[in-house]
Amino acid sequence: FTGTHGWPDTATVEAAHAAGVRVDLAVTLFSSSGIGTLCGSATNRARAVGNLVDRMEAGNADGLAIDFEGVPGSARDGFTTFLRELRAELTDRGRTDAGLSIAGPAVDWSDAFDLDALLDQADTFFIMGYDFFWSGSSHAGPSGILRTTADWRPFTGWSALRSIATYTSLVDAAKRRRIVYGVPYYGREWTTVDDSLGASTLDSIGAVSYSQAREAVTTTRTRRWHEGIKTPWYAWDGGGWHEVYYDDE
Repeated sequence: FTGTHGWPDTATVEAAHAAGVRVDLAVTLFSSSGIGTLCGSATNRARAVGNLVDRMEAGNADGLAIDFEGVPGSARDGFTTFLRELRAELTDRGRTDAGLSIAGPAVDWSDAFDLDALLDQADTFFIMGYDFFWSGSSHAGPSGILRTTADWRPFTGWSALRSIATYTSLVDAAKRRRIVYGVPYYGREWTTVDDSLGASTLDSIGAVSYSQAREAVTTTRTRRWHEGIKTPWYAWDGGGWHEVYYDDE
């Protein structure tokens, strides 16, 4: 492990448990090559599995949330094996009550997730339903676009509804109930060529938090609304056009 971020955190876990809230320890690995190295070796998998369950138990957590991002297609079988071995270790230690969840991308571009097999081991597959438009996008748009409409279709063929339909088509009805879709309560800002819908971008300014977006549209910016995709946005001329798309209630 290269960072433990204050874990074990006894005070937080005790407070959560006192309130009847479970605690799952999140485990992150954001490296395609690193994921391949871990999942491609039985020795590496065994070491990781043992370490993870040790850390979970050391902090009195109730389960593990696996957030491996950038899983390459070449690691598809190895990643499934890793989850199977992780579940087996939990069972061997008598932790049959332990939760096990996986975070997955909105679009499985690399065909890296054998969802049917993964949900034989995991309780939940959490779709990270964001970054349909991102910092490198050639057009400004919502990170978590709900659907494509005629005016948005030139900019993206993917949306929340397509992502959900794709993943749920891979498994039976019982397993579909264990798929969770996560929506992004934040936005992104770009400089753009004009203030038109989905304008061509010039540069990415960065992420905009929910509170920043709400503050802007209640003070200095005019909130616009696209009924088709159910998304608010705003634009302004600040020595050049800026656009922000975000999500709210």
